Amino acid sequence: MRSLHKIVRALRRRLLDLRRSNSALAVVWHKRRDGSWLNRNFAAALMVPPPIALERRIEALAARTEDLGAQPLWDGYREAYRHDPNVPGAAASFERSSEQVRSQPVMGRFFAWLAANRKPGLVVEFGSAFGVSGMYWLAGLQAAGRGRLLTFEPNRVWQPIAAGNLGAIGGNFTAVQDTFEAAIDRHLAPGEKVDIAFVDAIHTGNFVRPQVELLIARLAPGGLILLDDINFSADMADCWNRLAADPRVAASAAFGGRVGLLEFP
Repeated sequence: MRSLHKIVRALRRRLLDLRRSNSALAVVWHKRRDGSWLNRNFAAALMVPPPIALERRIEALAARTEDLGAQPLWDGYREAYRHDPNVPGAAASFERSSEQVRSQPVMGRFFAWLAANRKPGLVVEFGSAFGVSGMYWLAGLQAAGRGRLLTFEPNRVWQPIAAGNLGAIGGNFTAVQDTFEAAIDRHLAPGEKVDIAFVDAIHTGNFVRPQVELLIARLAPGGLILLDDINFSADMADCWNRLAADPRVAASAAFGGRVGLLEFP
């Protein structure tokens, strides 16, 4: 029985490795403006994020987290589903494993590349989930030699797991067990601005649009806002398209059909 369990685990790992093997991200423009940082850096139709030194360690921690199995969703997600029918599939199961919610390695390398090249003072992420995307952001900050990650996760089960994973990569982070909306101003230093933000919480327009407005008010000049799962549902796709065309946005593009990036003046 134990040998069968090992075989199943090995097959599962192999399937995950095959799924993660993509090395390029398609770039689809929504607003392309001469002189924008996005336009200067993503002229090609494909972006191939370079490998990072810490990827093997990050992926080992991600695999260990996946072995914990499915963990309960935040109670606020249940409440959101009761009031917002645009949370697809929420009623089917109120548990998720790390692999179900994580960013895949090619996207993680993209996050690390962004942090390494932009050299931000502050990256804000919500939600942390199990900390996989945060580990890639931390790796990029370490390559940049500056900056910190401020990450929010209200789930009392998930957040300690995320904090443990992040701590295994570096110390230049603050992991907050709360929502971004409730806690952001308690964790910004006087005059501190957000250079890069990664919005990865409840994927509906009713949640994302107000969150983006809060970020814009706290964004540094030339700041970037990334939205995860822009094709999560028709509602989320509509939310992304509206934000990508917003007149306040200098340039906007989607990467890998999953993450939308907004550049502000």
